[in-house]
Amino acid sequence: MPELIDPLAPSPKTREVPIPVPFAGPIEEWHIIVQARANVLIQGNNCLLEQTFVVLQPYLRGNVLRWNRAEAPAIPSGEALLLVADLDEMAASELRHLDEWLDAAGSGVQVISCGSPDLFRRVESGDFSAKLYYRLNMVLLGPRARTSQ
Repeated sequence: MPELIDPLAPSPKTREVPIPVPFAGPIEEWHIIVQARANVLIQGNNCLLEQTFVVLQPYLRGNVLRWNRAEAPAIPSGEALLLVADLDEMAASELRHLDEWLDAAGSGVQVISCGSPDLFRRVESGDFSAKLYYRLNMVLLGPRARTSQ
């Protein structure tokens, strides 16, 4: 089994971008994420997924798809954005289905997903595929660390 890497540790493949409050952020950073077609994993609730989508929407290319746990969307023929909510609530079989769908869809699909900060613990325990986790976690958006003053 490959070595698991803590998502909050510095990594050349993962860039942590703190979620600004209120949720707006420097548009240059969002533009880079969209242009790079980087997959984004948001640590937080599904409300943050919708807020991220609203910020990025003017810059998106292709169709916007939403992952439905009951029935996956059709594989797009071109570029698309896939919004995936409730990663924490997905069973192993649902996560495998999502990973297989992404394999079939290819590199034309950018993913914005949402899960709790505890999601990495599921990776460590083997309840969440490390392959899928790192596939979704090209850019990790999480709450800013609070510092005492």
